[in-house]
Amino acid sequence: MSQLSTLAVAKHILKHGPFVPTTELCDIYKKANGSSSNWCMMSAELFGITSKYLNIMQLYIEGQAFICENPQSDFASILSFVRNQIKDRKHLNEHVTKTIGECFKEALNYMDSKRDRDTVIALIERFTSVKFVAGKPLNIQNKGAVQGSRDSFKENLRAFRDIRKTSQVVRNDMTNEQQRKLAVRIANKRKLKEILHIAPGRGHKLKYVENPMLVPLLEYAFMEADVIEGGGGVQSHPCLIDDTLYRTSDNVTNMK
Repeated sequence: MSQLSTLAVAKHILKHGPFVPTTELCDIYKKANGSSSNWCMMSAELFGITSKYLNIMQLYIEGQAFICENPQSDFASILSFVRNQIKDRKHLNEHVTKTIGECFKEALNYMDSKRDRDTVIALIERFTSVKFVAGKPLNIQNKGAVQGSRDSFKENLRAFRDIRKTSQVVRNDMTNEQQRKLAVRIANKRKLKEILHIAPGRGHKLKYVENPMLVPLLEYAFMEADVIEGGGGVQSHPCLIDDTLYRTSDNVTNMK
C-alpha cells in the first residue's frame, strides 16, 4: 500500500511539477493509502517515506515546503521558476489583502457558526497559505487555528459528499427530475442531522433541562395555588397588541 501511495505521489509530481506543495502531496498520499482525513501528515514524514523510492528533493520557500524531482543539473531553470512562483504568490497575497483585508475579521464575526467561519478560512487558505491567513487577515500568532479550520472544512466537505452520493434514489414511479429533487431533499435532511447538528454538551442548557421540576411547579403556582391564595386573575401586558387573556376558568393569579 505504501508503494502504491508513493506511485500516486510520483504521478502527481510529473503532472503538476516541477514544484508541488508538500501539503498537496500529503493529501494525495493519504487518499491513495485509504487513510483517515484526520491524520495530520507532516511534510518531513512524507519526504522520508517517498524519498526511499523516488529521486526527489524538498525545498522550503518562504516557510512553505515543496517537493520536486532531484535534477542533476540545470539549476538555473529551477531558480527562475522559484522566483516567478514567489513573485506571483506575492502579487496574489497583496491583492487578497487589498480586497478583503479590512473586512475579513468583521465578516467572520458576523457569521453564526464556527462551521461557516472554518469554511471561509479554509477557502482563503487554499489559494494563499496558512502563514498568510494567520498573518494579515486574522492577525493571530497561532497558525494551528488556521490549520484546524482547514482540517474541519475538509472533514465536513467529505461528509457532505458522502451524504449526496448515498442519498441518490431510483424509483420507477418518478421522473428523473422528481428523483433528483427527492435526492436533494433527502441530502438536505441528512445534512441537518449529521453535519449541522449541535454536538451533545455544546451550548447552554435550557432551564427546564437543568430543573426538571420547573414545569410542574409553574403549573401549580398559576393554577391550584392561585385558587388557594386568592389571587387577582390574569391581566394582559399593556405592550401586547391585543388584550386576549389566556387562563383557566379558576385561575385568579394577578400577572403583570
